[in-house]
Parts: sequence; structure tokens; C-alpha cells
Amino acid sequence: MSNPQLSVGLLFTCAIDFRDVARKYAIKNGRNMFIKNEKDKVRVVCSVGCPWVVYAAQVRNEKTFQVRTYHAEHTCGRVSKNNNLTSRYLWKKYVDHFLNDPKLFIGVFMNTMRS
Repeated sequence: MSNPQLSVGLLFTCAIDFRDVARKYAIKNGRNMFIKNEKDKVRVVCSVGCPWVVYAAQVRNEKTFQVRTYHAEHTCGRVSKNNNLTSRYLWKKYVDHFLNDPKLFIGVFMNTMRS
């Protein structure tokens, strides 16, 4: 999994794409991010007391979402239990592995996830 890069002005085709990138960032960097949704804006914050935040809003008269605010500094530590790494996320990411090899051993799958 590549490390998603965020920056002010970055465009996404829709809110779902932005949330997916924020979730991948949280998983890759070992952070518990919390996503707050509204109809035309999405805000992602880190744990309580950490200044890290990214805010994206819908571009006027378009479906595109643009990052408007991004504060990249973390004051919190990495977490060992990540609430963004769910079974649904793993299924969506690795469904092809399961469909191609229904007898996939857990050890092989864990090595695939680590790479």
C-alpha cells in the first residue's frame, strides 16, 4: 500500500474517494482518524489533542471535492489497534486474492498484507 499524500488544493472526484484516501492514510501511518461527514463537506481529525486535520469541501456547481485545509503535524503517537482497519476494508482491498485462491492460507494472506 502506497502512502497517500495530502495537500491543500488536491482534488477528488467525490466525497467517497476523499474518505478512502483519508482511511488509507490513517491505516498506513498507524493513526486513529475520525471522519465527520456532511452533505457537501468532510472533515477528518486525529485523536483528541492532536492538531492534525484535513478538511475537504465540494467545489461550487461541481461534484468534485477539494482539500481546503490541511494541518500535517501530529502530536500523538502511533496506535497498535486501528479503528479504520475493518474487515470490510480488508475484504474490498483483497477480494481478488480470495476469489483467485479460495484455499488461501492465513499465513500467506498475512504476508500479502504486509507487502
